[in-house]
Amino acid sequence: QEAAQLRAREREAREMAARATKLAVQQQRQQAKEAERLLREQAKAAERLARDEAKRQLKEEARRLKEAERRLREEAKAEEREAREVTRCLLDLLRVVEAGAAREARLVAAETVRLQARADKARRAAERTAEREARDA
Repeated sequence: QEAAQLRAREREAREMAARATKLAVQQQRQQAKEAERLLREQAKAAERLARDEAKRQLKEEARRLKEAERRLREEAKAEEREAREVTRCLLDLLRVVEAGAAREARLVAAETVRLQARADKARRAAERTAEREARDA
């Protein structure tokens, strides 16, 4: 009878050990699944961060390009104003020459040369600025 009880206890102990092993394996599987889920979430978060950073960089680059474009338009307008002023001076010179006033013609010619020099200087400055911006971009 004692031997039967001992066998029953041993069988019960083996069953308990098997249940404990099965439970431990289930827990390990559950932990592994949870770890995989967390890793997937972290990977997705890292992808979102990378996309957000790329978007931010693209927006910053677009802003810089728009600013450079605006500056170039302003410089072009300034050059256009200078060209109109030179044209006006040349037309004034033509009228003066036609009127036979040599002294006035020399003054207007000097003003035209001065304005042309200013326009050339502005154009060179704009070209340098464009070159610098092209290098910086």
